Amino acid sequence: MKQKQILPFLLILSSFIFSSAQCQSPYFEGNLEYQIEYVSLIEGVNAEQLVNLKGNAMIFSVKEGVTSRAYLGEFKRLIEKTVFYPDSCLSYQWRAGIDTLLVSHSNKRKVKISQFTILPDTVIDELRLHGLQLKLSSNSVGEVHTINCTYYFYDQLKANPKWYVCFKEGAWNKVIKEMGSLPYWYKIEDSGFYSAVFKCIRINRGKVNEAEFQFVMPDKSNIKK
Repeated sequence: MKQKQILPFLLILSSFIFSSAQCQSPYFEGNLEYQIEYVSLIEGVNAEQLVNLKGNAMIFSVKEGVTSRAYLGEFKRLIEKTVFYPDSCLSYQWRAGIDTLLVSHSNKRKVKISQFTILPDTVIDELRLHGLQLKLSSNSVGEVHTINCTYYFYDQLKANPKWYVCFKEGAWNKVIKEMGSLPYWYKIEDSGFYSAVFKCIRINRGKVNEAEFQFVMPDKSNIKK
């Protein structure tokens, strides 16, 4: 290739590389696969029953702020799926055995934060993670419901706080604003009913299948808001 031809080629190549770098988002998009282990805190209820009810795996998917949480049981049977749309602040939830798609406004799911403590960093699977201790409570039918949470976040799973501004379930809007990433490991203790440990076992970056954000839609008569 002659020298006069090389210069335009290099300019085009450098322009392409610069454009690609500009288009690449710094925020994680893809799937996170979590393994879930339960400990029952209710007499007469064991971990196997909790797995049948709630699943032993969860796939968290995110694409341009739209998120999906799919809970799977044995043989990858779908037990529950929740999809959140940041533009409308709406969450859609489906559970196996119930032919109803529940629609709720995530901006209205307010909880009281009684503890919000940054924990020392820890290492899990040779990854340095940043910790947070959270205690939440809500009042339902005159009874106080309490949830204790311990999270460890991974810097390589950056999250855009703007996507979660109106996602107040579990105070997630404040958690993401403070920590700036998604959790690699976390533990939830639900008001004396059970505790569950979620551990990320696979990180899949890149394009997400649109099916992750879709439901087998019931009739409109079975959509409840």
